[in-house]
Amino acid sequence: MKSKKLLLFAVAAAFVVATVPVAAQRHINETFAFTGETSCLFSTGGFNNDLTPKAGAVWVQSFTDGGTFVFHRDGSATFQSTEVAIAHPSASHAPSASSEAFSGSETYTIAKDGTLTVEGASFNGTFLAGSEAGSGDTITVANPPPLTGRIAVNGTIVLTSEAPTLLDSSGVPIFETLTVKNSSGATVFIFPRICHRTRVLVAEGFVLF
Repeated sequence: MKSKKLLLFAVAAAFVVATVPVAAQRHINETFAFTGETSCLFSTGGFNNDLTPKAGAVWVQSFTDGGTFVFHRDGSATFQSTEVAIAHPSASHAPSASSEAFSGSETYTIAKDGTLTVEGASFNGTFLAGSEAGSGDTITVANPPPLTGRIAVNGTIVLTSEAPTLLDSSGVPIFETLTVKNSSGATVFIFPRICHRTRVLVAEGFVLF
């Protein structure tokens, strides 16, 4: 019985998430593999400032995401990812499925309390599977809210979107948009959306400076 209690104590201690000392939390220089999920509420008519959809087609799309984040000691970061998307049926939108590849540039900061914030103005992608695959259409996602989280002592990072939108200086929501353009550069559609994201990053060889 005593050995079992010691084992349970050791397991519990292993799962205590502590952040690295504040003095070390300034820059990250490492490549991380990541996985996560994204869910988005789309509204072709846009959204009101209280986040309710305006008139138009409304539907929810969910995504699984995986890829790599590369953090640099100068406060910059880049990512590459592949996602599988499912558009859930609604009264105004048919179901569909697709796959996309994305890449983008980010910046990050580490606050005194150890909070990591990762943000970028936009990121770009292409269709890999689904009705748009092979069309040459490109994707741009603009104004995504920042991801925030903590760095564990083992180098694992958990990031989530803690706000539904960005806000302007007056506190008015700035909604995320998904824009698709054809191979000639003409806009096919622009959809406003509200998304939440979760990312779990595992370091290949964690280094802080």
